[in-house]
Amino acid sequence: MTIQSPSFNGINALATLMNGTGLANYGNTIGGKLSGNAYYAKILEMFSAVRGQQTDPDDPAFDPQTDVAQNTANLLATLGNNREFGSGAFTTVVPGTSTSIGTGHLHNAVQAHTSRLFGANALYMSQAIQNATGIVSHSRNLQPILAESRNTFFGADPAENDVTAYNNANFYLGNTINNPIDMTLNGYNSLVTSNNGLQLAANDFTALGTAFNISKPNTFGNPGQLCQAVAALEFASLIQLDVALINQGLAAVSIDDLDLPQYNQQCTAALESITNQEAVRVTKDMLGITNTQIVKLSDVTDFDKLFPNNTVLVATTLEELQQDLVALELGEFETSAQFGTILSTLLVPRMPSRGNENRPVQGNNIDAVADVYLFQNRSLDLSDIMGSVGGIGVAESVDAYKTAIDKLYAEGTLTALHNAAQEVIDAAGATYSSPNVKNTFVVARLDDFTAELVSLHSKENINSTITDAVVAWETIAAKCATEKSIEAKFNLFLNERTGESNFAVGFISSVERMAQNANDRAFLYGLANAAINAGDSTGEYVHAYTSEVVNYNNLVNNQVRFSGGVQR
Repeated sequence: MTIQSPSFNGINALATLMNGTGLANYGNTIGGKLSGNAYYAKILEMFSAVRGQQTDPDDPAFDPQTDVAQNTANLLATLGNNREFGSGAFTTVVPGTSTSIGTGHLHNAVQAHTSRLFGANALYMSQAIQNATGIVSHSRNLQPILAESRNTFFGADPAENDVTAYNNANFYLGNTINNPIDMTLNGYNSLVTSNNGLQLAANDFTALGTAFNISKPNTFGNPGQLCQAVAALEFASLIQLDVALINQGLAAVSIDDLDLPQYNQQCTAALESITNQEAVRVTKDMLGITNTQIVKLSDVTDFDKLFPNNTVLVATTLEELQQDLVALELGEFETSAQFGTILSTLLVPRMPSRGNENRPVQGNNIDAVADVYLFQNRSLDLSDIMGSVGGIGVAESVDAYKTAIDKLYAEGTLTALHNAAQEVIDAAGATYSSPNVKNTFVVARLDDFTAELVSLHSKENINSTITDAVVAWETIAAKCATEKSIEAKFNLFLNERTGESNFAVGFISSVERMAQNANDRAFLYGLANAAINAGDSTGEYVHAYTSEVVNYNNLVNNQVRFSGGVQR
């Protein structure tokens, strides 16, 4: 027995989401995590000191003795955000390569980014996730075919061609498929000289009924196959075929072997010996043969009578047709009639790419789809689109940055920069008298600060902790910028969310599917943990339900009854 969904844990998780709790925005915690460092706090103080004195010089109220020009304050938003200055790691600003998420303090930009994704409460986040899961599902469905499309050649023999990333099981389509139309027809049109002849060929195959076994294409049409078909329906004695076979010295040969080429002559002679027209009628009726060219049993040995429309075939003999059939994918077809029926249903496409001998999909077409639905040549995960909300791809780097900046500050590496920041603060707060101008002094101190920044960064090759801080800082920003670039390709309808409680049910239902993917599961855990860490213990229900659905699937796959809900 299995359980109905949602489970008991699921009901608790559903209730928390309906109340708008259970999930939280990790981005709301970044500012507090980073500003706990004394150096970081000093930079924030420097920004506030300068911005607190800013005034537009064109404003009549601007006083050069007490005010800082607004354009000077504006420099702070991108101060030191180039790689040679530490990419903003020591000025708290967004790295220059990631300013698509904004400028100014990185923690503010991250919070704005994650808050936009999260919305007003957990219900809004639930709705955003549901919108994104459709995109992820499409991406995962498209990824395999996009990958294989780059490596598939039509009718190319790997032994004779430079086929990179060749895999016989997945990529080689065989010598019956030479262009997109052949591929659409599964290569079956290789039997005919023109696609227009498919229907006539289908009629001929169908008209042979169950007389011949196409699952053995290398002996298809041999007279022994007709004998086997008669024996299988147990009317060989009725038409005296058993006696005819004995008279041809085939008494000791197994029925299963009669179709082999070495017995063709004897089987043909046996059929020729049966001239009773009633035997012909019974055989055609029993085997569903509607071919009007077959008026005596020996006619089945005549290729022109077996396939009266054989002028549409590539093969000119039965042996050639057998080889053509061997090259095809015949699946579970057993009779000629089954194969003929399928041939008659084939729809012939009209394609401008007829004659394309190289690729089933043009490279620019692959790229057009891949550029939207793939990320780094793989399928998208929820974490790629909105992982930062749960701390995925960000939390580790925040911790790494904090560790590095604490170490640099403790060992005195940041002392000169700290002191330079204090001088900027002092300059912004000082009182000046004519002809001295406050803005000039503030700019000079900012220049001193920048010089110290260059000096610090020049020591990166001898102090790896500087690199650790910069890399972690860039990673935080790049993750959010990447999410924004991915999201821009789609519409998550973030501004149209309503926060209705019914979206919680849809979310809980989708957890069953999302939790099976390790990356999506980590994202769900991140959202739940963010809630728990923020003091919202209802996140424990979401965390528990996410774990439960994984355990449930693992157990029921081993025929174990699970205890978590109503049994069915």
